Amino acid sequence: MQNKKGHFHLHIRAVPALAFIVAVATAVGYTVWSKSYNYDDAYYPYQGSKAQKSLVDISDWKAYRNEELGFALEYPSEFTAAFNITSKTLQLTPVAKSKDFAGMTLSIQDNPQSLSMTNWWKTSSNYKSNFLVEEVPGGGIKIYSSDKRVFDSYVFLGRDKAVYQFYWSTLAEKVADQILYSFNFFTPKDTVSEWKTYSSGQHGFSVKYPEDVLVTVQPDAVVKFTQKGAATNTPPVVLIHSMEVSSVSQQWLNDVLPNYVLVPEKPVLDGKIVSTAAGRGEYKNHTLYMIPKDSGTMALVEIANSDLGKKILASFKLTK
Repeated sequence: MQNKKGHFHLHIRAVPALAFIVAVATAVGYTVWSKSYNYDDAYYPYQGSKAQKSLVDISDWKAYRNEELGFALEYPSEFTAAFNITSKTLQLTPVAKSKDFAGMTLSIQDNPQSLSMTNWWKTSSNYKSNFLVEEVPGGGIKIYSSDKRVFDSYVFLGRDKAVYQFYWSTLAEKVADQILYSFNFFTPKDTVSEWKTYSSGQHGFSVKYPEDVLVTVQPDAVVKFTQKGAATNTPPVVLIHSMEVSSVSQQWLNDVLPNYVLVPEKPVLDGKIVSTAAGRGEYKNHTLYMIPKDSGTMALVEIANSDLGKKILASFKLTK
């Protein structure tokens, strides 16, 4: 890979390759967290009950619902809602600028050790000692500055091995609270079965990808899967096929893909034992999978270490 100016396939030196880039950045969500908690009915963690308080007039509010992650909320009609699957962030933004309420951000963070919200705030977030911590129903916490001139506020709500972090900077506290009162969890829906399938007879593979994408074929034999309106410089998955490899070694990687270091892990993907390499430098959040196809040939799959990248990778299958 060529720093931030190019994609993965541009880093292949003196090796013929066909690159397939899967790029999806917003609007489609899914979960890889434990589903040990099933929500037959919606659960409202900020208030601990179904009864919603009417702090402001919500008669014309809109609803946002993410079936794959299993959460929903309501927000003012003069706001827009945009979910970025790569960063797992929901942005609620007023259409017109307001000095009272600049909007709210929901960021979903991993909590693999299932820390309490207070401990997670202190160890995994941008902890500030001058902020006050207040417990909220459902085991969550609300955090705000002791300085009355600072209007930054946070709410952390836990679910399984994830933390739902809300942030806003506002004078309109009632609007923020009303959004939080409407926030609820429900049982996630696995929608991968509803994804489209892309198959390459020439290179013998198939892969699933979300519905809301554009598929384009370029003259240089690159097939791109791109979310409408999304940035394309950080694709969650890059597939390179029909690469002739005598043996996988660190020296080979140094010559071909210098941003990767071999690691001991050898997972199984579509029945094949796969060699893996960890990215370094600006690619430290990427993993390379080297999948043997036939004698002397393998497919290289690079993924960003994101939920979407892992989900697409899990759907990868060799067809010949």
